[in-house]
Amino acid sequence: MSFAKILRYEIKKIFGQKSIYFIAALLMAISIFNIYKTSNAMGFFSQDRESNYVSQALIGEKYSMELTDENIAKFMSDLEAAQAETGANPNEKPDYDKYYTGYSMGDSSYMEEIKNELERIYFYNDYVVSIRNKASNLAEQFENVNDYLYRHNKKISEIYSDRKITSYAHTENIPIYLDYKFSSLSVMILILLGLTTKFCGEREIGMDQTLKTCKFGSDKTNVAKLLSGYFYVLVVSVVFAAMDLFVFQRCYLFSGFSQYLYALEAYEGTTLNIKIWQTILLLFLLKFLGFLVFAGIIMLISGLSRSSVATYAISAAVTVALILVSVITPQGAGEYLNLFNPIRLINAQSMFKSYQTINFFSYPVFKAYAAVALGSLLFIFCSVFTLFAARKYRTVKQRRVKEND
Repeated sequence: MSFAKILRYEIKKIFGQKSIYFIAALLMAISIFNIYKTSNAMGFFSQDRESNYVSQALIGEKYSMELTDENIAKFMSDLEAAQAETGANPNEKPDYDKYYTGYSMGDSSYMEEIKNELERIYFYNDYVVSIRNKASNLAEQFENVNDYLYRHNKKISEIYSDRKITSYAHTENIPIYLDYKFSSLSVMILILLGLTTKFCGEREIGMDQTLKTCKFGSDKTNVAKLLSGYFYVLVVSVVFAAMDLFVFQRCYLFSGFSQYLYALEAYEGTTLNIKIWQTILLLFLLKFLGFLVFAGIIMLISGLSRSSVATYAISAAVTVALILVSVITPQGAGEYLNLFNPIRLINAQSMFKSYQTINFFSYPVFKAYAAVALGSLLFIFCSVFTLFAARKYRTVKQRRVKEND
């Protein structure tokens, strides 16, 4: 049997599990409901102007602008006019032709939020300058005293240079999307259900011996199992990532993906000098790597086990342990241990909200870089050792069969 046929067989076997589709549909429904309920928006189902987020988005889009004196003056003039009308008629009826929210007070309130955001953006340059100056002063103090702290602060002064926000866009709700974690948990659940018995299932009933019909059949089968498992992870990851982006955009109606990430208040201290759409792509790639590492751990457990029940129990326990360790995040050695934790990659956005490094022989190394490097090594180790364990198990079993004969 050719490798291509074995690979197709393994892929069909994973996606042939009907329970996977039911669980996936259930998790997607829960996620959509959760996003919708949290936003309390009607945008996903209709363009109802009574929805807070629809009105907010319409006003935000109207005043998305380059931060020129002329544009700011025009906005302030509109704000003053809206404020003047507020309270003039306490018994006013909703007028959606004149006001986005239907009421002068509603429009004025949202415009006041935009004004506060414009003020924050205006003072962002001073904020960045203060960070650079503080880092430069600390670097001077630690020069020839503490190499790590010297390099750490020198790097800060470099990272936060040449930053400037030159435009406003309706991006206020994007951090809610970036920090959303339920879909990541859903993908992990589907990985558990789909891959836990990947190796031990056939071994448990003796089917693995039937599939080995040629000299290198076992190796081909084991490699195909790994690759099909990782392909399954890719498909599930893409589906949930696409669903998240679509549902969040429809519920929150945010825009401004061409803005730099540091334009978001929750990420103004980020080390990333890239745009929001680039950040979304980067976070997906890091999540995917985290899911691959997690899948590798699950298949390694499956490769070492003879019982499906034991594999499920151990895999579930390992998953809970990984989540707890990531939440507790102990200091000292525990923090370094967490760099091997795939949950750190799956929730990578937390590593980019501020400047986070580890001390590597007096050199500051971004925690994100360390997590990617160590996660990749763990992924390779799990993949190789799974193949080794499965091959060794087959050799031992074949030897026992010969001895019995």
